[in-house]
Amino acid sequence: MRSNSSVGHGSKSSSLNYQSVLSSSDVLPSFNVAHGLLHPHTVMKLEEQLMEGLTGGQNRVALKNFLKKYKERGPMASLSFLSDPVILPELTKAMRRLDDVSS
Repeated sequence: MRSNSSVGHGSKSSSLNYQSVLSSSDVLPSFNVAHGLLHPHTVMKLEEQLMEGLTGGQNRVALKNFLKKYKERGPMASLSFLSDPVILPELTKAMRRLDDVSS
């Protein structure tokens, strides 16, 4: 805590009280890990499902293109795939499967 007794020139002394934004406890609450659509674990799960033949079907080419771009250029370069009607449902399924496993 710090108080500042001189604010501005020629003004009466004032005291500013600062309150801490930190909790009185140093123990953080426990949360389950959140996996987003482009989280590396979600993408790895999608690739795993593709390799095991659990997903893809006639959409294997589109999924492989997505995985290739993700690996080469990263998640930000893969944002455009989130509007793809083939990729988005498959990523959603992979994310749900990850959440089911971690629960």
